[in-house]
Amino acid sequence: MPDSFFIGAQVAKRFSVKWYLGKVTDVEVDEEETLWQIVYEDFDASQMNKQELAQALIYHPLLNSTGDLLVPEVGSFVWFSENQ
Repeated sequence: MPDSFFIGAQVAKRFSVKWYLGKVTDVEVDEEETLWQIVYEDFDASQMNKQELAQALIYHPLLNSTGDLLVPEVGSFVWFSENQ
C-alpha cells in the first residue's frame, strides 16, 4: 500500500487531557522516515510517524461527539471520560 493511501483519513490524538479529531493531509517520505501531516479540528497541525498514525487511526472511531473515548468491552461498550 502506498504511503499516500492514508491521505484524507480521519484520526484522533490526545493532547494533555483533551482528544482532538484530525485529518491526514499530506505525507513526506525521506530516506530515514515517513511522516504524515495532520491538521486538527482547531486548525493546529502536527506530523506523525507510522506508529503514531496507526494509533491515531484506531482511536478515531472510538470517540463520541463530546470527545469521550468509547472503550470496547466484551459484548458491550462503556463510556470512558478522560475527566473521570
